[in-house]
Amino acid sequence: MIIVPYPKRLFPFGMLAMLLFFFAQPSPAQGILPDGTILPGPDSARAEVSDSVKTPAPDTAAPEGPDFTWLSGGLGVGSVGFAEGLALSFQSGRRVVTLRGIVQVPVPVGGAVGELGILFLGRGSKVPGSSFATGLAYTKGEGNPNHNSKPFNTVGIPIEVQWFAALPSAGIGLYLFGNLNTTKSFGGLLLTLKLGKLR
Repeated sequence: MIIVPYPKRLFPFGMLAMLLFFFAQPSPAQGILPDGTILPGPDSARAEVSDSVKTPAPDTAAPEGPDFTWLSGGLGVGSVGFAEGLALSFQSGRRVVTLRGIVQVPVPVGGAVGELGILFLGRGSKVPGSSFATGLAYTKGEGNPNHNSKPFNTVGIPIEVQWFAALPSAGIGLYLFGNLNTTKSFGGLLLTLKLGKLR
């Protein structure tokens, strides 16, 4: 066997070439196909999994229904006499809440009855046009000496049924109302004009 002496002046270059060769080799976790393609190692797989975990899932929550608000004012007749009312209604999805004031005045003599109420248990059509609601109301009567009735204050159960045809910001319809209480229950029907967000 013939030993060729290695020139000392080339030693640093030889060491550098060995280091480059060593670090350029693929890691054991990677593989090389016969055509030279380097397969990804577990580190890249972990990176892909980590990216998928960090990516927020799309929001699949069902969108809430549209909101509508309208003010109703009307005149009509009731069980006591001439009636007038004013109501502010809110609808979210199918749920309806109404704040209202109703007054009835007997004709031709006095003894008015009325209420201020919140009707928080209500349900309406998908697009405003009809609804039903009930709740609680402060109810007051003036009394009438001619009919042996005395003034009273009590809590009543208000009832409303609304039907109306509407454009995006105005409508006209009927408002059926009632008030059930232990002293003097009453009810009536109003022809109403509605203004607000109706479509």
